[in-house]
Amino acid sequence: MSPPVSAGHLSTLRNIGRAVFTVAPFMLHHLWRRRRIDESTQTVDRLREPPPTRTGDQAAGDQAGGGSEVQTAADGVGPMVMRSYEVRITGAALGPAAVMRVLLERPGELNDDRIAAFVRDDRPATDLRVGDELVVELPGPWNGPVRVVRADDDELLLQTLDGHMEAGHIRFDTTDHVERPGGGHDFTFRIRSWARGGDRAFTVLHLGLRIAKELQTAMWVAMCEGAVRVSGGARSGRIGVLTDVLAESSVGAAPSSGTRSPPRQSIGST
Repeated sequence: MSPPVSAGHLSTLRNIGRAVFTVAPFMLHHLWRRRRIDESTQTVDRLREPPPTRTGDQAAGDQAGGGSEVQTAADGVGPMVMRSYEVRITGAALGPAAVMRVLLERPGELNDDRIAAFVRDDRPATDLRVGDELVVELPGPWNGPVRVVRADDDELLLQTLDGHMEAGHIRFDTTDHVERPGGGHDFTFRIRSWARGGDRAFTVLHLGLRIAKELQTAMWVAMCEGAVRVSGGARSGRIGVLTDVLAESSVGAAPSSGTRSPPRQSIGST
């Protein structure tokens, strides 16, 4: 079996560089960006979409993957949390399938390198296929190893691996595609995760102090804007950020968060 995936020997230096030089201006930009974010957190009795189930593709991904151990939601700490980040794109030159192909071939084109990078062995992770392992590199003790379990024109689904700050899945996809008669595309680009904290410390930072949650929001909102840029279209309405905390789902001793409220049907539509 091959060794577990690594960000590379220079990962620490890259993250120090981010922490010293780029995180502060990035987060200042994020504070300015917040004026076009629609965000809410709620405690729910049922998630609006259930977590991904194990499929033949995921089994194939496990078989093709390296030596890293899968870290499922059952291995995590705290409640099950589903987070959604959505942006409506209008008048795009690239359709949703083409945007997904860019994500699979060159994920760094959608990402903001000031806060994160998709890497393996000191090189950008590119041409993602089922079974590939890579690291989402973040400043601080946040590097997140993941395995690709689905990768096509419809979606990119990642499974967290041992050592990730979370335990579960994250998915990138598109929905609500409308092709304009005169050319151009309207669609929603979406990032959605289902996970528990990878350990108690992260769960406290995420649901208690909310430090990790804000960093995650900044990273994935920036990636939504990257999808708009790559598509050649324009953002319509606000970027939706919704956190659903599943009631009575905690594993281990961990803080809970959120105020019970009726489920919302959509986000980012205003």
